[in-house]
Amino acid sequence: MTLSFSKRSLNYIIICLILSTITVVVPWDSLNPRGYSIDRVNYLFAYDFKRYRLDNFSADYYYDYVTNEWLWRYLNGYARNVLDIPPELFFGMITFLGFFTYSLFVIIKTRKPLAVLYLYSPTFILFIYSQLRLAFAMSVFLIALYLFKKKTFVISVLLFVLCFLIHTAMLIFIFVLGISFYIARSKAGNIRKTLYVFLTGLLINLLIGPLRYQILSAIDDRRAEYGDFSSPAIYFLIYVIYFLVAVYINFRYKLKLFDNYTYVYAFALFSFILCTLFLGGYTGRFVAAGQCFIIASLFIIKGKVGVLFHFFYILYIIFLWVGFLT
Repeated sequence: MTLSFSKRSLNYIIICLILSTITVVVPWDSLNPRGYSIDRVNYLFAYDFKRYRLDNFSADYYYDYVTNEWLWRYLNGYARNVLDIPPELFFGMITFLGFFTYSLFVIIKTRKPLAVLYLYSPTFILFIYSQLRLAFAMSVFLIALYLFKKKTFVISVLLFVLCFLIHTAMLIFIFVLGISFYIARSKAGNIRKTLYVFLTGLLINLLIGPLRYQILSAIDDRRAEYGDFSSPAIYFLIYVIYFLVAVYINFRYKLKLFDNYTYVYAFALFSFILCTLFLGGYTGRFVAAGQCFIIASLFIIKGKVGVLFHFFYILYIIFLWVGFLT
């Protein structure tokens, strides 16, 4: 995915800048009767009380820089202790960058500016507003993806490496991206590619579900003892339905959807959601982080069936907002 600075591209960028600014200035926490997001409060507390100092990090092994998310600690410490940036401004910039990179991805992939409005769901808004570390890492990930071309290949690879120095989970997202490129470029037929996509989703589920404790314990990661954060399946059932219908249409009309890495990535996430219905797993945050790929793939189904799906998808977002606001 690359950017060409045509008049249309410039218009897309302006739209994304305006919407990102609006998103940042809205006090989302005040709209939630349950109060402030505990994750955002924790980030604000750690930043405001200078928890991340530049001189208190030590690493016994190289992988400690990954498991302890060194770059996130360093940027927090530098912004707070050296630049003295107020916490709301610092985290506001992360939210702004998050919405901007995601919305630009969606517009570029769909060529439909209105598709950006699907980002205005509690799933995504709370992600860029409270899951700040992963949101920032995903923003860097998308910038790396924009630059993933011959002239800027080295910069792109460097940014991909920086991603998992911000959040360890980016190892999974980058791994899935690599698999998506491989599947999209392979000469395999529709049936085999669909099987590969399903197995990729199953692998994601196993890594962050049943095998999460074993993997994190092996590298002595502090999150090995964290509880099960599985989300209720009903919140994501619509994606499973879309996955099944779109796969059927892909076979019925020989669309070759999986020649496109964006669709491979999105459907691997759909497959992951399907697997969590049976195996459990940490669904919500990964669905939120993958929203740009998911939304970019929601326009595959055309005609009356497509219109009907988008009608129900809008109702789904309204349902989420009612749950958030009440």
